[in-house]
Amino acid sequence: MLTSFLVSLIIAGHLPLAPPSVPKSARHKHRIGDTIKLEAIDVLERGVNEARISRLPAVGVGVVYAAKKTERIVLSDVPMVTSTNTARQAFASVAGINVWESDPAGLQLSIGARGLNPNRMINFTTRQNGYDISADPLGYPESYYTPLLEAVDHIDVVRGSGALRYGSQFGGTVNFIMKEGARNEPLQAQVTTSVGSYGLASGYVQLGGTSGASNYIGIFQHRAADAWRANSRFNQNFGYAALTHQIAPTLRLKIDATTMHYLAQQPGGLTDSMFLADPRSSSRSRNWLAIDWNMASATIDWRAAPRMRVRSITFVNSSSRVSVGNVAKITITDNAGVRTVIDDTYLNLGNETTVRIDDSLSTMPFSLLGGLRLYKGSATRKQGNGSSGSNPDFTFTNPSQLEGFDYTYPSTNAALFSELVLQVTPALKVVPGLRYENISTSANGTYRLATTDSAGTTQYTFPTEQLDRARSVLLAGMGVSYTVGDGTTELYANVTQNYRAINFSDLRITSPTLVVDPSIRDASGYTLDLGLRGSLSDWLDYDASLFAIEYRDRIGEINTTDPTGKTYRLRTNLSNAYSRGIEWVHELHVSKLLGWGEQSAAIDWLVNASLLQSRYQSSAIASIDGKQLEYAPAVNLRSGLSMAFDFLNVSLLYSHVGKQYADATNAEFDLSAATGVIPSYDVVDLMLSASIDRFRLNVAINNLLDARYFTRRADGYPGPGIIPAEPLSVNASISVTL
Repeated sequence: MLTSFLVSLIIAGHLPLAPPSVPKSARHKHRIGDTIKLEAIDVLERGVNEARISRLPAVGVGVVYAAKKTERIVLSDVPMVTSTNTARQAFASVAGINVWESDPAGLQLSIGARGLNPNRMINFTTRQNGYDISADPLGYPESYYTPLLEAVDHIDVVRGSGALRYGSQFGGTVNFIMKEGARNEPLQAQVTTSVGSYGLASGYVQLGGTSGASNYIGIFQHRAADAWRANSRFNQNFGYAALTHQIAPTLRLKIDATTMHYLAQQPGGLTDSMFLADPRSSSRSRNWLAIDWNMASATIDWRAAPRMRVRSITFVNSSSRVSVGNVAKITITDNAGVRTVIDDTYLNLGNETTVRIDDSLSTMPFSLLGGLRLYKGSATRKQGNGSSGSNPDFTFTNPSQLEGFDYTYPSTNAALFSELVLQVTPALKVVPGLRYENISTSANGTYRLATTDSAGTTQYTFPTEQLDRARSVLLAGMGVSYTVGDGTTELYANVTQNYRAINFSDLRITSPTLVVDPSIRDASGYTLDLGLRGSLSDWLDYDASLFAIEYRDRIGEINTTDPTGKTYRLRTNLSNAYSRGIEWVHELHVSKLLGWGEQSAAIDWLVNASLLQSRYQSSAIASIDGKQLEYAPAVNLRSGLSMAFDFLNVSLLYSHVGKQYADATNAEFDLSAATGVIPSYDVVDLMLSASIDRFRLNVAINNLLDARYFTRRADGYPGPGIIPAEPLSVNASISVTL
């Protein structure tokens, strides 16, 4: 009934069907084989071009890419040991990505771009196979779960213009597309063993294939390491299974399930002097984090008519995170007293249904995409005292009256969205779009309130509280794409409104280092992209663009002082702000430029550079007016040289990230190390791979020159303080396909 309603709504006034215009660059090969003919439904597949700079089709199933800043990362083309989940290598071809390297073996992915905070990807809409994987996409968009890169086929990145389709975040969307089973075999197995520095050990098993009208895959992986710093070991298990069945020539069903659990010891942060003396040191031995993530989805693809495609994804997420430890300032000695426990659970259910119509208006072909999103989530968060031991004991010592709070955070989200790709001329596409959001975020619970009477005695009460924030938001966007010459060069432009909802933690938080402004409100603004991308002959692929982001009521944190003279960090709407810059990515196929034959070595040179200017403006807070945004390096450069000799590939990656600041005042130094400068740094990685028959060997020497640097100053977990990045490490994996 829902689908019928959407279809009737979208195709009112429907004109006679005509074949859509499909540019040559958007044609793709089958991925499942002759038995499961997915081309009837899914045109979003890997192209023939295996360059690391990939061009996505103008329109896919349930999504519009035309006139947007997009990137695709095909993991099989990335030189790395994927079991380490090293983000700077995986995202080396994506312009301007700023990485927090503060997590052993990439347990959590923390990336930002264009002056947006990288913390657990909170400024991106994060998805797997098209559905949400964060704790709560609007109320708590932190990604405690990161898909195992060994199990990922490719990653699609859509910048801020993706807000119209995926949701209102300024950063855009990162969508991890998981692997499928072998296309032409009933059963194929892959076994990978990885070992590395600091006790890293990983085992990966993949089984999959195609039988009749069904494709299936099952993946299990176990990883463990002591990690390089003291008090930083971890243990992780990951499982993924998917079944795709072609019910009829025009109807396909895919179900998948993911489970991930890990336990990690967190070594805490360091002061500047501690980092200079010994970045491997740790003064916190009792801090632990456990994540249990469980998700499932069902996707229906239906060709309802010759020019009509319907996709409906229903998804559920039942997960938890729990931590225990001492999160006081790193300058305060851990006296082995009681620890703080924070216990979160998440239960989310949602559906997104999209309808795509391909038709023509007079002589102008068009694709119209419309959809409906319905989402309901419920998160609980408890904070109180835990044990005084050093083991990972996550129980509360006084569960009936917690020393922090006990809250439930219900949230709902309904959205209607639509985008039109109108082929005005063979070279010109116009892409308008709208998204209407209804967002409800609530907080219901109790917290402990301490008061002092005239005799100096502290009294504790446990008041109840209910906070409700409901709002409706209309976002609009417009894109233009113009193809030059023979279709290998495209000029694109896009402007899209964005919106950043306040989080659960902005409604109620109890932290020794952070206070939230009770009048904090949502942020809004827009993203602008103007770019040129394409290919020059067969020896150069490139994407060069200008961008701008304007923020209103940008949310951030600042050190402030209360009437008693006590200093604390305040989370509030700091002011309006902007980010503007240039992004350039190219891959030069040197061997083709020189005219070498196919029997010669293949040499490719990747350059990824961004220049960024970001500032707070017109702020009522004098200490930040005109200052640089947090975690917004002015220069971000990655350059990689790859050489392929018969069965051997050698790659060298150089990364340079400029100076950045951890707070809005651009403080150079703070005794607690939670704020201060983050100096520029340079990192070199060397990767080698060899393939012989069914065997593949990968070796990565990360941080080849053993640079000592850090990318983050934490004001809470897993710090507070400086979180050092990993020094020189050597990792190797060997795979066999059976």
